[in-house]
Parts: sequence; C-alpha cells; structure tokens
Amino acid sequence: VAQELDFIVSVRSFGINYQPKTLEPFTVGKTANVSLADASSNAGFNVTYRLKDGEKLPDGLALSSNGILSGTPTRGCTDYEFTVIATAELSNPAEAVYSITVKGLEIDNRTYENILLGKSYKFELGAIANDGNAGNITYTLKEGGKLPQGFSLTSDGVLIGKPGEVGKQSFTVVVSADGYESVEVTVTLDVYDIYEDELTGEINAEPMEEKPLFYLNKPAKSNALAITLGIVIPAVVIGGAAVAIFVLRKKGIIGSGKPGENE
Repeated sequence: VAQELDFIVSVRSFGINYQPKTLEPFTVGKTANVSLADASSNAGFNVTYRLKDGEKLPDGLALSSNGILSGTPTRGCTDYEFTVIATAELSNPAEAVYSITVKGLEIDNRTYENILLGKSYKFELGAIANDGNAGNITYTLKEGGKLPQGFSLTSDGVLIGKPGEVGKQSFTVVVSADGYESVEVTVTLDVYDIYEDELTGEINAEPMEEKPLFYLNKPAKSNALAITLGIVIPAVVIGGAAVAIFVLRKKGIIGSGKPGENE
C-alpha cells in the first residue's frame, strides 16, 4: 500500500555577530587589560579570537584567544587600527576593526636608505608627545650602543655626519621627557659606496632612489660589461684584461671608471 508522507525541513543558519566598541586610551608604561570578546554566536557556540593575519598590535600588547587585550605599552600611538577575527563552529568568521590610542611619547622606528659613503647628512628623529603636554624632549644613545662611524646625535634628536663605513647599521635611541615614560626607537642607516670618476677623481652625487648598480672595489662578473642606462657601452680589452668603460647617469651621478680587481 503506497502512502504519501509530508516532511517539514527546517534549515538553521549559524552566524557570529561582532561589533567593535570604543576603547579608552592606554598609557605608555602602565599595564592594560581590556576585553574585546564582544562577539556572539547565534547558536551559542564558543567564540575564539585572533589578530588578523599580517597585522600587529601596538608594541607591548598581546591578544589572547579568549579576546583579552593586555600588556604594558612601550611606545605612544594615535588612532592605531587593528582587526580582530572571531571564529566559532559551523559559522563563517566575523571581524571587527578597533582603534586605540596609547598616550605618551610617540615615534616610529627610523630607516634611512640609499645613504652614500662620505656625503653629509642630517636626520631629525622628531618624537612627539601625543597628548600635547610634553616640554623638552631629549634623545640619548642607549647605554652600550654605538653610533655609525662618522655620525653624532644631539640632545634634541638630530643625527648628523658623514658615513664612514658601508653596510646596514642599526642603533637604539632613548627618547625622554619630564613626566613621561621613556621610549626606545631603532634607527637604521643603509650606506652604499659609489665610483669616483677615474679621470678627475670627482663625485657629483645625490642620494638615489634605487641601490647603485656598481660598488667600489667590487669585481665585474663578466669580461664583457654592458650597462643600459639610456646607452649601452661595450667592454674593451687592455693587456688581456677586460676593462669596462661606463657612464652613470642616475640622479646626478655622472662619471666614468672601471670595476676594481679585488673585493
């Protein structure tokens, strides 16, 4: 005997609702602890939290899987944004963007690239007090640190000098002001060398946007050197040795010479 049966199928959608809240300012040097666990699962599942891939929190802070933002900030920041991802079973992740201000002395790590050996430079580190109340801000080299050869640091945060050594060189500066926790900033100089004009010994150069194609005392890797900088100049052979005659026309560098024979 055939029978017809009617079924009612109920489909339930699982999801997460996550709305960010306004965070009160933190302060450099003071322990902070605040919950960002504001997400809810409509099925009552447990929600866990993580920082969005590729993002980071202000220095000194960390986020736990249960949504607690805690730590001791080590540097000031203003309206710093980061994204928190909330996840739960059977649900698509939800995200919330938070903004936080850490009151105190504010300065980012500094990297100065394409610095030319022997040329004069002046860099102002430029920290601020983001609550607007700081008086005199002073800068000192961290104890045990060493400035790059040829540079000095003034108490008002000016790094000045002529680099005397090729390579990437880093050091730490301590920034201080009355009534504020001191903060540390890492400063990096990336110094390059260039060729002198073989005929005149003169250099007419400005810092370049790109790394130089050739360096002093770096050997050519081929006995025929072709450089394309608007022109191509072949190598010539003198006494059985390849000598590349070239012209650099890049950001004010104009010269001719040959690669050195030794490293």
